[in-house]
Amino acid sequence: MSDTPRTDKARAESQKSIWTNKDTTTLETVSIYFAKELERENNELRELVNLITKQEESDSGRIFYPNQISSCRCLDAKRIGEITEKYRKTPHIKQGE
Repeated sequence: MSDTPRTDKARAESQKSIWTNKDTTTLETVSIYFAKELERENNELRELVNLITKQEESDSGRIFYPNQISSCRCLDAKRIGEITEKYRKTPHIKQGE
């Protein structure tokens, strides 16, 4: 015997959305959910890049980065620097948000 609901009402009941409190899950509600998740993750990435690229001036006048990500692997550290620089210069990421 199949677990598939045999009537439209039973099908709609079995497809209650976990993303919104609508009766059925539609492609649109799933797309909206993932778009919101993507926007949240982009905001967190922006915040991380802003923290890493924040510059401060010491009492002696020297400019330094107070927040760092480090690696004991030279190639990883180089790649981290390249990625950070890329996102720091990306036009759609507003600096200082």
